[in-house]
Amino acid sequence: MNKIGFIVRVKAKGKEYFYLRKSIREKNDLIRKEKIYSFGHREKAIRRLQEWQNDIDQMPKELINLGYDLDDVQIWLNEINSK
Repeated sequence: MNKIGFIVRVKAKGKEYFYLRKSIREKNDLIRKEKIYSFGHREKAIRRLQEWQNDIDQMPKELINLGYDLDDVQIWLNEINSK
């Protein structure tokens, strides 16, 4: 399965929020962005991803059904820590 999606950071009200997002090209060549999952603000996102690292069964089924796994959790954690 070819996984789609990338981590984005959005600043709002003095906090940084992280999302897993994908881009979809429309018929008229416009690109629409669609949120796949919201990780929450930085501290919550890191805490949540660390919990998934320790127990992958806590990862939401919607992400598992899209083919994401423990390797992706590590990649996301690294991306969030580096942004």
